Amino acid sequence: MFVETASWAVPGLALMLALLVALAADRWLGEPPTRWHPVVWMGHYLDYCGRWVQRHAVQQPLSSPLESVKNYKAFWIAALLWSVGAAIFWECFLRFKRC
Repeated sequence: MFVETASWAVPGLALMLALLVALAADRWLGEPPTRWHPVVWMGHYLDYCGRWVQRHAVQQPLSSPLESVKNYKAFWIAALLWSVGAAIFWECFLRFKRC
């Protein structure tokens, strides 16, 4: 007899299984060394980008509150650098670890 499952059950079970495998691997292998930890890499990249943006997108003192609406140079440069970093991470680490 065929039992129909809900459309959300299979992805939900796969997600739960992936979480259990990840927790077991983390428990068995432990944390990677700081040198090889991806979160540390991301922190170093964001720190470097933040310092670079502060050097190259110096904000001018504002004479009125309305000028702050026009002066978003640092924000857009930082957003662009963040997007580039996310794209590099996606290509290198999430898509078959090709890099």
